[in-house]
Amino acid sequence: MRSTRLMMLVLAALAAGCTELPSIDPGFDEGDLGGEPVPVTRVHEAFPAGYSGLAEQAQLVVESRAEWEEVWRRMWQYTDPAPAAPAIDFSRHTVVVAAMGSRPTGGAGVRVEKAASHADHVVVQVVETSAGDGCGTTQAVSAPVDVVAIPRTPQPIRFRIAQTVRECS
Repeated sequence: MRSTRLMMLVLAALAAGCTELPSIDPGFDEGDLGGEPVPVTRVHEAFPAGYSGLAEQAQLVVESRAEWEEVWRRMWQYTDPAPAAPAIDFSRHTVVVAAMGSRPTGGAGVRVEKAASHADHVVVQVVETSAGDGCGTTQAVSAPVDVVAIPRTPQPIRFRIAQTVRECS
């Protein structure tokens, strides 16, 4: 029941604020993104990145304060009291959220590594990391997320997703 409500919230938020789902580029190459480098700034370093309230895998492009407040509320929905959302100047910045979705244990992570501007789009590189078989992990459900700001752009944002496994000895 709770997961159904959460899914409905995610879908409602996407329909209400994040008007288009960003495209995911399946031809990921960890090398050069091409284009001109775009500055990527972490929005909130203290965020408990492994334990967000974003249970579904998503790449979100947030372009308004109202969207930002809703996404922030969802990220912190299991924390009481939740911290206030960091102030973002949406006339100058766009927020990019990369969420891995719910995982049965800890040990996973996600990070927006870099971004590049092209003539007709911006590419954002995201790396998702999972723990290898020999790694010790917490036995708690996790939902890794990373949140960055990039300079505002009228161009569509595309995501390149890499999935890696961290090996432990």
